[in-house]
Amino acid sequence: MATNTISNKQTKFGPSNERLYFFDDFIGRVYNGYIWNSATTGSASSSISWKYPGGQVRLRAGTAESALLDWNNNYSISSQNCEIIFSVRRPVENATTEVGLNSATGQIRFVADPWDSWYAETDDGTDTSTNTSVSAIDLLRVLRIVVGTTDVKFYVNHALKATHTTNIPDGPFEPYISQIGGQADQDVLIDYVQIYSERD
Repeated sequence: MATNTISNKQTKFGPSNERLYFFDDFIGRVYNGYIWNSATTGSASSSISWKYPGGQVRLRAGTAESALLDWNNNYSISSQNCEIIFSVRRPVENATTEVGLNSATGQIRFVADPWDSWYAETDDGTDTSTNTSVSAIDLLRVLRIVVGTTDVKFYVNHALKATHTTNIPDGPFEPYISQIGGQADQDVLIDYVQIYSERD
């Protein structure tokens, strides 16, 4: 397995039991620009910080601003039999947070609107949404998406919360994290991202 270390930040990308494996723990003061693309809109408070304690990346968005982290449309995750895991905490409420998989035809994601729960969604232009009834406010959650051949399963803290069989976009995919602020300094913290994917 290849290991790339940049400024004490460890990123692993390689085969694991005939599956592709990716893991990023966001340790250090800079990000791996060969993999991640970062983008913000607005100028007041929107930012992405890579030096949060304990190895976390912080996306901050102000009013009507956004912060985005993705692979810059590098769709290299298999279209089926793949899974992605995010460890996420939202310290504040007034923002819309999305974490999941993006493709040229849609998204598979967890979404949290202001003052709300985590929702499981598949969206190929038409959206299927399930309220997981798990609070999205100021608690660390492990969010896992498993894409099969005919369905998508959504887990929160290892418990199955939704299974979708409709409106599943075609892959391949890339991971993405999005934060849209409803007022100043709305944060989401990502502790790690882990991906497994079959070889195409």
